[in-house]
Parts: sequence; C-alpha cells; structure tokens
Amino acid sequence: MLSLGCLSIFGGFSLKVKFESRIAGFTYLDPLLLCVVFRGGLFLDGVLSMIVSDGDLSLRAVELLKSSTHFQQVNYAMFDGSSWSGGLDLDFLYESLGKPIIVVYECEESNSIFLSKFNLYVKFRGVSLSRVEALLDISTFNLLPEPLRVARLLALSLLDALSFS
Repeated sequence: MLSLGCLSIFGGFSLKVKFESRIAGFTYLDPLLLCVVFRGGLFLDGVLSMIVSDGDLSLRAVELLKSSTHFQQVNYAMFDGSSWSGGLDLDFLYESLGKPIIVVYECEESNSIFLSKFNLYVKFRGVSLSRVEALLDISTFNLLPEPLRVARLLALSLLDALSFS
C-alpha cells in the first residue's frame, strides 16, 4: 500500500517511513571512517570521511556527522556492524546524535535480532523494530542496505587509491 510518497507496510496498521528519509551510513576500514548520506536508498547526497589513528570510533563517528552540513537533515544513522571490530556503543551514539541508531550485521552477533526477510541481523536504539524493517524495505535492493553497500565500496576504493590497504 503506497500513499503520498510514503511506504506503508504490514497490511492492517499504517506504519509510514518516507521514501526519501535521510540515512547516514557508516563503515570503518582501518584507518578510514566513511559516512555516506542517502535519501532513502536511491540518492547519494554526500560523502564524509576521516582518518582515525586512535581513539573511540563511536566518538569519531559522532564528530564526523555533527561537523557536517548534512547533520540536521539526517533522520537515521546506520552502521555496518561487520566493520567495527571494537563494537559500537549504541547508547552513546543515540544520546550524542539524537537520531535513531541501527547497526546491521551479516552474521549473528550477541543480542542482535535476525530479520529473515533481509537475511540480516540488527541492533537498534531510539526506533522500533517495525520502523527498522520499514527503513530496510526502502533502502535494501540486494544483500545490504544501499547506504552501507555504497559506503563500503567507497571506503575500499579510497583505501586502494590512497594505498592504505
């Protein structure tokens, strides 16, 4: 059921997520922290990056997004859980950014929820499971949500070009 540029799922009740919700997709490939800002899963609005030599990656992610002109427009922050070796502090991220946080894993992670429709595991703060599923519906076309897939591709390309890998 589609209406007024929103996605309505789950037949009986109306849960709407805008097709063009801004999603900040983060990935970390040592030493590069990269964030892409997407409108839904279709339009790339911006790319942010930072070289991280030491320190708390969660704090660096907050600094990267908050220092961006995209920060006020972002509705959700999505993290590639597979790339954060030290783990993510979801509570810190949610409190610091004031945005719903979604961490996506391709393999099982402790306390993660398996979403069979997407064959992914997720953890989240500041958002309901049904809203996470609706957001994944509008941003996932293949195996990963587009913001994370593109963030990975750009990070790998940058690392290759800069000879960090």
